[in-house]
Amino acid sequence: MTGVAQDFGQCADVAAVLRQHRHIREQLRRISHRYCKFIFSCLLLVTASHFSVLLAATRPHIQVNIATSGELTVSTATTPHPNET
Repeated sequence: MTGVAQDFGQCADVAAVLRQHRHIREQLRRISHRYCKFIFSCLLLVTASHFSVLLAATRPHIQVNIATSGELTVSTATTPHPNET
């Protein structure tokens, strides 16, 4: 905080202080938007991966019940599909 106080003490020019303030606001706005895009892309990636595992675990020819659903999901996520080699 002392560095900021020294900067403002040296800059008695109001226009220079306002330019510096505007510059800092623009930088923070860019960082904020980039962070929001990152969070949104992570949300989409995780949702898509969970949905694909859900579809793979509940294929029509598989018997699914409460006892085997968790085991089926883990085994489906870790083993390759029979058509893939």
